[in-house]
Amino acid sequence: MATKKKSKKKTGKKTGKRKAPSKRTGKVSKKKVAYPPFGEKKNIGNYSKNMILRGESTGTIIKNVVKKFPDSKINAVAVSYYRGRLESEGFDVPAAAAG
Repeated sequence: MATKKKSKKKTGKKTGKRKAPSKRTGKVSKKKVAYPPFGEKKNIGNYSKNMILRGESTGTIIKNVVKKFPDSKINAVAVSYYRGRLESEGFDVPAAAAG
């Protein structure tokens, strides 16, 4: 009868080069500036972000984006993502309006 060999278990740890540490030191202040106007870059993201900064509701944003960009597959998750990006960029984002 043949004996079975035990296979080595993979630990999942990656080996190799380490990532270089960040060269940033201290706290970086976020400058609040107006978002680039829609005319500068005509895309769904800028169009949505400008409507968010105006205080439009999520439903209104989706409706207007689909009118402007008929092939768009925008949804509430995408609008929420844009809200988060604006906040991380340092903008004063109004609360999401119902509707």
